[in-house]
Amino acid sequence: MTSKTKLTAAAGVLVLGLLAIPVVRRFSVNESESEVQKATALGASGLKDEGGSSRKLSAGAWKLPFRLKPRLTPEQAAILADGRVGAYLREHPEQDDLLVAWAAADPEAASAWLASVGNVEVNDVGYYFSHLSALAAGAFAHGGFEELHDLLEKHANDPLLPPKYQDGGFASHPWFKMAREDAGQEAIAYLQSQPEETELAGTFLSGIDDTDRMLAALDYFHAKGIDCSPDYWQLSERAEKDGALLADWAATSRPELLEDILLGWNTNYPEETRKWIESHTSQPELAPVLKKLRDFIGNPDH
Repeated sequence: MTSKTKLTAAAGVLVLGLLAIPVVRRFSVNESESEVQKATALGASGLKDEGGSSRKLSAGAWKLPFRLKPRLTPEQAAILADGRVGAYLREHPEQDDLLVAWAAADPEAASAWLASVGNVEVNDVGYYFSHLSALAAGAFAHGGFEELHDLLEKHANDPLLPPKYQDGGFASHPWFKMAREDAGQEAIAYLQSQPEETELAGTFLSGIDDTDRMLAALDYFHAKGIDCSPDYWQLSERAEKDGALLADWAATSRPELLEDILLGWNTNYPEETRKWIESHTSQPELAPVLKKLRDFIGNPDH
């Protein structure tokens, strides 16, 4: 069985997908700050931690038409450069982007650290699953798909993983952590070369926490023939805070999701939802859904 086939068979979560959105999106990101963070995080040299070997990370050419989040903050980059990652992660295990960057710079040291600490637990939360995902994402950033595949094979029956994630059930999860500047370009290139990997594409997209950028990535995936298919449950958390953005998108691209998006938005922001509905009543194609929503939320004027 080829490495690609193994990964395809293993990927079994987050069935997300792609919608065609014929909109050019703009971003309010501070580009200069992002570039400083990128240069700081990726330009560190002499990276060592607890006896690990040194490597140097280099920033590749940025070719995507949208920006992904920098892997590290300046503070995290300083921790990486100073060789304090292992000790820091024991106290702050939730900062697993730092572990991804460490594994990308020095995979042997990062792997040795994870083997030595096992399942770090803080406030009754175990972090082994998240840390192994980070280690795998770092392996991809360091050596590409083959290095990722080798690590997944090594941990295929990892006793610290729940049974449902053994024998390949874990394989798609590292892609959630690849949606960053240091790995995104290479990850998308792989997905474009393997268009049947819809679960991996969906997992990658779900790792883009900024909704506007996630939608821009969907545009790009569609243009490049990378297939996937989101449903409301993958968007529900975003609907609560980015209801207007998602409603605008659904109204033009996926009207079958509009009702659920508006209901989710209405849960916490009923006034904003009502205003959006009123501002779109002149669109006849939306009339059935908007009338149903008006009745449901009890608009006193109708």
